[in-house]
Formats: sequence, C-alpha cells, structure tokens
Amino acid sequence: MALPLVAARNCKNITVPVSISAENTNLGPLSFETNIDATNFFLGTLAAGRHTSSASNTTVADATKIITVSGTYNLSTVYCEPDSGTPDVLQILTHGFGFDGSYWDFPFHSHNYSYVNFALDHGYATLSWDRLGHAGSSHGDPVREIQLPLEVAALHELTRLARNGSISDIGRPDGFGKVVHVGHSLGSSITNALAVVDPAASDGLMLTGFSHVDDFQPLATTGLHLVQARTIPRFASYPGGYLAQADKVAVHFVFFAPGTFDPEMLDAAFEAGQTLAIGEVATGGYKAMEISQTKAPVLVVTGEHDIVFCGGDCNAPLTPNSTENLLEISRLYFPCTTAFQASIISGGGHGLNLHGPHISSRNYRDADLYLLQDYTWPETYGTITDFLARNGLEQSKHDGVVQQWPFTGKRVEI
Repeated sequence: MALPLVAARNCKNITVPVSISAENTNLGPLSFETNIDATNFFLGTLAAGRHTSSASNTTVADATKIITVSGTYNLSTVYCEPDSGTPDVLQILTHGFGFDGSYWDFPFHSHNYSYVNFALDHGYATLSWDRLGHAGSSHGDPVREIQLPLEVAALHELTRLARNGSISDIGRPDGFGKVVHVGHSLGSSITNALAVVDPAASDGLMLTGFSHVDDFQPLATTGLHLVQARTIPRFASYPGGYLAQADKVAVHFVFFAPGTFDPEMLDAAFEAGQTLAIGEVATGGYKAMEISQTKAPVLVVTGEHDIVFCGGDCNAPLTPNSTENLLEISRLYFPCTTAFQASIISGGGHGLNLHGPHISSRNYRDADLYLLQDYTWPETYGTITDFLARNGLEQSKHDGVVQQWPFTGKRVEI
C-alpha cells in the first residue's frame, strides 16, 4: 500500500513484505521486566566484554548456540525521487540506534537538515526504511528475533526487491541500474555486515558515524542511559526487552558534540527517539571484524568528536607512532574495493545529520542565501555525493540547484 507524502518531491510511504530467514544467537532465558533487569544486563555485558577480544562481541550467552528465525515481516519504507528526471541510482538509507527512517529526512525546521532533500537535489532516488523492531516496521521478540542477523537479512531482501523492480508501488518495473547503501551508526554496522554476507549486494557503501574501532563502545553504551522502553509513555505497549534513552542528557552525550548544535534540535531528537532491542545490543558486533570481498567503493565518514567509534577524537592515531587516524583501520576490512576513503567531519559528533545552529524555519531548497559553515551536514552530504561522483555513481543535479562542494564556508546560492 502506498500513500503520497509530498507531491513536489514524489515521495510515497510503502509497506514492503519480506520473507527472510537468519541464524540468530540463542541468548538464553533472559528476563527483562524492570529497569533493574536492564541495568544488570549491561553490567554483565561490560564485565564479560573485558574477557573477550572485541567489546562488541556477544557476551551474554553461548554464541555457538544458533537458532534459525524465519518469517514474513513488513518493512515500513519511504521512497522518494526528484520531481523531474528518472534516476538510475537508488540510495537505500539505514538508520542507527535512537531513530527511525526519519533520521534521513528529519522534520526539524522544515527539513533543513534533510539528507533526502540533498540526495534528490543531486538527482538520486532514495529508499529509507524503519529497521525491524522499530517504528512502523514489524516488531518481534526483542531477545530472540530482533537481532542483527535478521536485520541484515531484511536489508538484503529489500535491496534485491528494489534492484529488480519487484516493489510495485515504486513504479519502476525495470528496477535500478545501481544501488548504493548509506548507513548511520548501527545502520552502518548492518550495511557493513551486508557487504560481508554478500559482497555483490551493493554498488557503493557509505558508512557514516562508523569505524572498525570498538574500544569505546562500552563508554557509549553506558552513556546511552537505557531504560525499559515501556516506562516512557509513547512506548507503553512495548514488551520488556525493548529499551530507550531515558533523558536528553543521554541523547546529548552520545549524539551531539559540544557547542555544535541547536538546543531545540536536542529537544526534537529526544522526542523523536526510538527503541533498541536487547537482541541488537547482544549481536551488535555481527560480522563487524570480518573481511568483506566487495569491490564496491567504500566511504567511511564520521564526526571528529564521535564518542561511539572514536571516543571523542577521530583524529587520534591508530598507534602511538602512526600518522593514520582511527578511521583508516577500516581500509583493512575492504581489500578488494575499487576505492576507499575515510573522512573526518570537523566539529561533528555521532549524529552527523543533526548538527547546526539555530536558523529560520524556511526550507533550505527555497532559501535565497544561507551561511552554512556552522553546520556539519553540508560537509557530510557533500563528501558523500563527491565520492559517489568520482566513482561512477553520479546522478545529474535537480534543476535550479547550485551547490558548491566541498563546502568552503562562503555563502552558497541554493
């Protein structure tokens, strides 16, 4: 079923059923009825993590005990295309923890921060989706079902259907010539895992808010201040085992670098916050440290002060005597790629799309002039489109849009 959103942008809400199967981890008879249960789980995970080679490994159960999870799940998606032209490149957008698919088209200040708008202005089609267990997509058992292997399977099948033209409501029976995957945070981890499971699934990997460094994730996990989601009124119907951030302090700590965001955006991000399943926490390291044989170009783009993947300083050297920054370690995991680039966004935090000062509520596409140097999203989005263009994945820009990339801090007519 498809419903029109904004006619000028040619956007549709589309529910996509996917029949998938995955080998999840048997996490055992875990009880998650109270906030004490949730806190005890994290304390146990952190303690166990000290005795593993990777802080993001599954540490709460015997990971050799695999259970097969199968079923048909509904994915809540939003497909958008420019109001002119026929894009041949589709970008599939996968959100991270704390948000749903609207992260890519965040409604704050009339979508001034929208990655979808930016991609459309550069001629691309986009398909954002709510991950399993989140917002409008199917919810399942937060321990047994909603784990990364199943979410990777969902992204894999969504990609296949979109590429082949099998999502009828999109109206593209011939599908798309190229499919690029853009992820953020846990969504980048899922995108990365997809490239390990099926190296040919993607024509380009854009991993934002990401690195292959996992040393700092215990710090970030603690800072999330997670409580049972059902203790928050808008999640009252959720079963135990779905968690959510308890307050704006936690959102600030994880997503926003000091002094680089509008306080009203922090309010909006907290109000829009979504859940995290225990199963996702326990399997967050799925395929994270495995080599991908993909030949697709790979971009890792992360904020300078990302707390989750860099501990607040992505410019830190890989080793004491190294001239390479923390993001460069990801190069080792893509030995077959045709192009690799690691970019640090100056001043940015983990929530790259959401940084910027207070401005008027006019949509940036309709503005006369804006001074954009105080935002991280222009540099982030420009880095992505520039990388795509240099690697054979360019689309013609939307009529009437004049952009200047990389951003120089000058006024740009748009």
